[in-house]
Amino acid sequence: MSRTTGAAHAPHVEQQPLPRQESEPDHTWKIANFTRKLAQANSNNDYGRIESEPFFTSHGYKMKLVVNFNEAPSGYAGYCTYMGVYLVLMKSDRDGALTWPFTKRCTFVLVDQQDDLSRRQNIEDAIVPEGENAFKRARQRENSDGCGLPQFVKHSTLRTRQYIRDHAVYIKIVVDQ
Repeated sequence: MSRTTGAAHAPHVEQQPLPRQESEPDHTWKIANFTRKLAQANSNNDYGRIESEPFFTSHGYKMKLVVNFNEAPSGYAGYCTYMGVYLVLMKSDRDGALTWPFTKRCTFVLVDQQDDLSRRQNIEDAIVPEGENAFKRARQRENSDGCGLPQFVKHSTLRTRQYIRDHAVYIKIVVDQ
């Protein structure tokens, strides 16, 4: 049996806050052939709905992202000038260990794919669930309605900067801790 005599004291180091860093996304969705899909939705005069593969957030919730290529501003039926983004909660075997309803802030990020990171101007917008049905625990395979942003980005904005590059866009979802 050994015995330590005298306690060593670590020198005092003043704590300093870490520089603010971009939050790690819970999921990054690459939408390939974006230009073609948007044009097809426009020519067909429909929403042009596409869905990501399901994924798990860092908290354990199963979700998928949905994009509607053609959304109309409120009160302008038939005049589709926006792309909408939505989150859909899905049923999983982890649900019993999670807190319900889901109440975490979710930020959608459309990535500006500029090579120079300092020049990027990502488009970000967030939703904060407040008891909406879509954020309750899914009883079927998935909740029937997603919650999101029908006017996430204008079509004209998509064509600026480097939001579309090599016919692809990237959408990130960040779920707050």
